[in-house]
Amino acid sequence: MMPIHPSPTHLLIYSLLAKPHKSPSSKMVSRCHEILNLGQAIEVQINECRFCMFNLNFEPKALGARYVNGSTIVVIVSGHAAIMCSITPCCAGDLLGDRDAARRNARAKMEEVKGWYDEFKDGFFPTGPHETHCIVWCSVFELPPSQGGRDPNTAQGDHVPHPTHPRPSHPGITVAMPHQIEIIGQVLHEMELEPEFKFYLFREVPDEQGSRGTILVDGRGMSIEVYMHDRLVHVVETPRQVAQRLLK
Repeated sequence: MMPIHPSPTHLLIYSLLAKPHKSPSSKMVSRCHEILNLGQAIEVQINECRFCMFNLNFEPKALGARYVNGSTIVVIVSGHAAIMCSITPCCAGDLLGDRDAARRNARAKMEEVKGWYDEFKDGFFPTGPHETHCIVWCSVFELPPSQGGRDPNTAQGDHVPHPTHPRPSHPGITVAMPHQIEIIGQVLHEMELEPEFKFYLFREVPDEQGSRGTILVDGRGMSIEVYMHDRLVHVVETPRQVAQRLLK
């Protein structure tokens, strides 16, 4: 099968993922960078899947990913544990722009996610309402119409995300890797999880601010806190918090 030639934006994503990243200066160190540098979190590298439990006797109690710019990040989190997976447009050795390779990589990484989830589901990921949460961060890019930018609500083909997840509503914003997002949505549906899809803007020139491109699941405190770019976006109660609330 002949590979489908990638768009210039897709090639930029591939090239940025392949470049080494410089650590931010000390005055710009973000929450995620600081926790990782102190060894208080498990680092999720590019195209890697990791698991972390929040048991009192287990260290570290956090998961962090940095230099996120073009990858899709899948997080499954409860008051007991978390899974974080970074999914790149393709894995090493695959032909750039080959969407079949991108789909294979997404499928392989989601099989890892499913493996972790199935292994620890009974003890760490309760199926009750509001107990286990799933968040997917998708890269989007913005181009002017003169350069091929299209509204994802009216675009056709690969630019239309799978119906099981929402589309960015801003005109001219397009999901960067819709062919992978479709597979991710399908696998999560098979796992009987209802993901919350969030979008972040892919940047051709990485931001100098240290907090950009970071995702952190922090289970060191009384609650489980999820951060994107150092902004708190989700909070999950721990069993201790639930017990205290019910006893009041």
